Amino acid sequence: MDWLFEFFSSDRLDAHNRKVESANVAAVGRVDAELTVAGEELDALHGRAASLTVGSGLHQIVTGMIARVQEGIANLNDERVALTVEHPAPLTHERLVAVWTTLNNESRRTVLRQLIQHIDLAPGRGRPAERLNIVLRSGQ
Repeated sequence: MDWLFEFFSSDRLDAHNRKVESANVAAVGRVDAELTVAGEELDALHGRAASLTVGSGLHQIVTGMIARVQEGIANLNDERVALTVEHPAPLTHERLVAVWTTLNNESRRTVLRQLIQHIDLAPGRGRPAERLNIVLRSGQ
């Protein structure tokens, strides 16, 4: 198991945690930009609806568009909440080493499943640990 702890070095896990955090920040930025555009669209539709006769066909169409934009804004707000909810502290090399011996096999598999996207074993001779390419999960 030494190769596993060697692979999950502090530098590698820190880089992975920074990548996940960066992806999360980018996702929040994307949602914020979409919320801004949707808010502007909603304002424009409200302005358009105000100039129309209530009950007219065009007013009903604009009102339907307003409802769709409001639903989209609600969905974006829900997505933003999900992205900004408090996440557990990132896993560090030190925490992994400290808790590994206390975990049962199922918990160990769960930790590895959360960290690893896939593992490639290069063909050839030599120890398998030297031919492994472990790809970590990016932020999802």
